Amino acid sequence: MNFSKEELINMTYALGEAERNCLLASRIYEQKYPFARHPGSEAFEHLRERFEDTGNVKYKKRDVEQRTVINDKNELTVLLSVEENPHVSVRQIAVQVDLSKTSIQ
Repeated sequence: MNFSKEELINMTYALGEAERNCLLASRIYEQKYPFARHPGSEAFEHLRERFEDTGNVKYKKRDVEQRTVINDKNELTVLLSVEENPHVSVRQIAVQVDLSKTSIQ
């Protein structure tokens, strides 16, 4: 479960107040923010590990390589879609032929 920037900051404060004790930090957070969602001690452990490893509380971005799928069949399908309707958008074609927008461009 991803937490907002504000939640991560408040969780970091609670973790500092608890002297890096994740269970205690969870309880402190629950007391200070009774109307917010309450992260468990495991969420605080992940936060502490991420902060100690990277010096940052931001989530790591996944390395996803976007590959375009260009072959004769896909190229022909896209060209026929445009010929059929010259005003069709790239997004509409992508949905129709189940390809990424970058593959169509």
